[in-house]
Amino acid sequence: PITSLLTVKFKQIDQEKFGAVRKGILKQMDVRENAALPEVELSTREINLGELTSAGTEVVSKVLEISNTGLIDAIWKLDNQLKPWVRLSPDRGTLLPVQKVEVSVIGEIPPPQTLKELLQPQQTDSTTTTAKLDEIIVISLEGGKILFVMVTANLPRSILDSLNTLTVASAVQSSSSISSSSPSIKTPFLL
Repeated sequence: PITSLLTVKFKQIDQEKFGAVRKGILKQMDVRENAALPEVELSTREINLGELTSAGTEVVSKVLEISNTGLIDAIWKLDNQLKPWVRLSPDRGTLLPVQKVEVSVIGEIPPPQTLKELLQPQQTDSTTTTAKLDEIIVISLEGGKILFVMVTANLPRSILDSLNTLTVASAVQSSSSISSSSPSIKTPFLL
């Protein structure tokens, strides 16, 4: 092998050519940097689970496919605490380039107390046939971007009616226990 050390002196730099060479080098660096980032695609950005049924007995499930379209391994995970009516399985994983995984998005009716808290802001009357549940799933890639999937489901009127019945029954029970356990208050000065 032959090595050499050269000293080059410039009298003048052509700024136009210098700018073009610099721009080309920055573009190549950007392409290399982007190729080193994980890249995935989702089969959908919105999932409607439809109508949820019978608490604790049936679950509704749809598939979300995550595909690694990048040149490096993609490490992904669920990045938010989900509401109690929805969950993912699996909720994290590693995908090799061109590998895919099917993630189950599962919806089920939570226990009555939790359901009451979820529906608190919604107004339901006797003409409402369903109540809508919604959630945003946040999936993050290690060293990469963040992806969002909107999940919705409906509760049938029968579940809302049984929830209202439980609410009324617990209100009656708590008012009767309060009146029987609290001492009577006497007002000595009534005019």
